[in-house]
Amino acid sequence: SWSSSSFVQYLCGPDHKGVAPGPLPATGIPTVKVSEGFEQIVNHWRLGWPLHLQSLFSTEELHSWTPTSIAQKVPDFQVRLQHGYSEQQATHFEEQSFRRFMSNLDAPVSADTIRVPYLAEHFDTFYQSPEYIEQVEKLFVRALLPRHASLEGNRFLMPSPGNRSEPRVEVPDFLRGTAGLVWDAFWAGPAGARSGLHADPDPMNLLYQVYGTKTVTLFHPSEIDNLYVSEKLDSGATLSKVDPFIPNTTAFPKFARARKETVHLTAGDVLFVPTGWFHFVTGDTASISISGRLWSLCELTAFLPEAVWVYFEELGLVGEESTSHWVFYDKAVDYFSS
Repeated sequence: SWSSSSFVQYLCGPDHKGVAPGPLPATGIPTVKVSEGFEQIVNHWRLGWPLHLQSLFSTEELHSWTPTSIAQKVPDFQVRLQHGYSEQQATHFEEQSFRRFMSNLDAPVSADTIRVPYLAEHFDTFYQSPEYIEQVEKLFVRALLPRHASLEGNRFLMPSPGNRSEPRVEVPDFLRGTAGLVWDAFWAGPAGARSGLHADPDPMNLLYQVYGTKTVTLFHPSEIDNLYVSEKLDSGATLSKVDPFIPNTTAFPKFARARKETVHLTAGDVLFVPTGWFHFVTGDTASISISGRLWSLCELTAFLPEAVWVYFEELGLVGEESTSHWVFYDKAVDYFSS
């Protein structure tokens, strides 16, 4: 992908190494307990390894993230629910009231339900709710950004190297003194909601678990030959042909050889997923998560060729089959026109 290519390194400098991870420790994906996670994440970004930040947020800090609280406080609007997981299944959507969906999130789902409804990767969920915009920002400044970074809407500004008034934080050179985009994606689903097997293009991609529990299964980039990359389009993400929940070992025999790493997330946990790591997700209970994505200006510029392709995809001009929830184009327009 463009985000891990030499083009990114050319634009962002030699400090931007892209994805070239070595083998994980024998214990698997590292897990740490800290009060702030940015420096730990940067260290693992350099290694190209995922990182599980355990209990970064307390129960008290997450009291606003229950389905009931969100349903009561966020103004109602129509949302597009995904039925099943469109990465491998045929894409199927349904329009529904946001408030109605959230109010019923904890309701049991029939065991024979093949396509569990899922509000997957929904952007700008809280644009009419200042309280939750503030809550999202509190999440971001504990892991996605250092506390002394400036965050205004979807735009961030890192301190310059010469600013000695700020606390010393290990920031990659290509991020020092730079600006860029940061945005959130909202995920909510009842027990059994799933995301299929895919790899995201985002240079800095964090999953904040704010309600319930879910299991994330990841594959090291070296396993890509065992994952059967698909041509199905998904807004910059790379999909697998293999349905990880019911794998067809006759059609995809090498998938059984792929080594997987499993992370169990509970409310208050954060997972950093580096570029190039394929993963799939299952909601063990009713679950709410927030994705935080950060793109520096040089990374945004390097991604533009792929962004043009994705825009054509959104218009239906390329690709026979597509599934997407993408907002990059709108965000970029908002940023550069402001």
